[in-house]
Parts: sequence; C-alpha cells; structure tokens
Amino acid sequence: MSHLLVYATTESRLHADLVVVRLKRAGISTESISILHPESLRPNSAVCWINGSAFMHLSSGQAVSVSGALSRALKEDGEANGASFADRMSKLGLNHEQGSSLEESLLEHRIVIAVEVSDEYEMPAIYHTLRGLDVQKVSTADVAHKRGAVRTHSYHPEFAPAAFGMACSTAA
Repeated sequence: MSHLLVYATTESRLHADLVVVRLKRAGISTESISILHPESLRPNSAVCWINGSAFMHLSSGQAVSVSGALSRALKEDGEANGASFADRMSKLGLNHEQGSSLEESLLEHRIVIAVEVSDEYEMPAIYHTLRGLDVQKVSTADVAHKRGAVRTHSYHPEFAPAAFGMACSTAA
C-alpha cells in the first residue's frame, strides 16, 4: 500500500479535539495524527496527546504550530532555506495546490488535522470518523513519492464506507 496522508480542516479548537478523540476511539494511534494550527487556536489534544511540535511561518509571516509526526519531518527541513509553506509541504509529498489550500485554511484561522495511514484497514475508520464529524476539505495525498508525481484523491461522501456494526436508519 502507498503511504497516504488524510487531512481535513476544522473550525474550532473543540471540533479539532473531538476529531482527535474520535480517531483515538476508532483505534488510530496518536502517533499517526498531526495538527497544524494558528498559535491562538491550539487544541488541548495538541498539548495532551500529540507528541512533538514545531513552528512554521506562512507566506504572510503568520506563525503556525505543527504538532505530531509532521512536526518532526518539518523540523528536519528547517526554515533557513526560505521556502514557502507550499514548497515545504511539497517536500513531504503534497502537491503545490494541496499545500496552498492548507495555507489558505490556516490563514482563515482553521485547524488542520492530518492522519498518516499505516495500513489499508485504517482508511475506513478514518473516513467514517471524519465524515461523522462534518469536517471540511477532506483530502488524501499519496506521500510515498516525495519528489515525484503525487496522486491525489478527494473524499466523496457517497463512496464512504458504512459504519461498522451500526445500522443506518432514516426517518420517514
């Protein structure tokens, strides 16, 4: 399986914390979760459960924090080279459009939750969790090829997996 990164945006600290709690309850390790956020919007989960943090600057000069596995990858890159946010994200495997979209979300004071998918059986749990919590801008990037072509996939709710062991019912 390719190495995939699923990421989505949330509107508030509480919403981000709820996403992290639900991902944990779905069996996703907090070692696989990263949170990118403006300094003023640090979710509690970024302090309590997600290890590691780094600071980055957006094109506007605004500082953002990155907690989790992505913080370690971005720390290694450093900001000394003066690369833009989108360029730094492309070194992780996201294409320029995806990096720009993430930067735009952060500039709009949104929080980005990213989950590294370690095996194919986690994908349904991740999508089901994100879908159930009504997050925005859900995307997937194949980050196995850091400098090569990046295959991207958009989340389509109509193709999302059904809940495990839960019956769907609709009111008549």
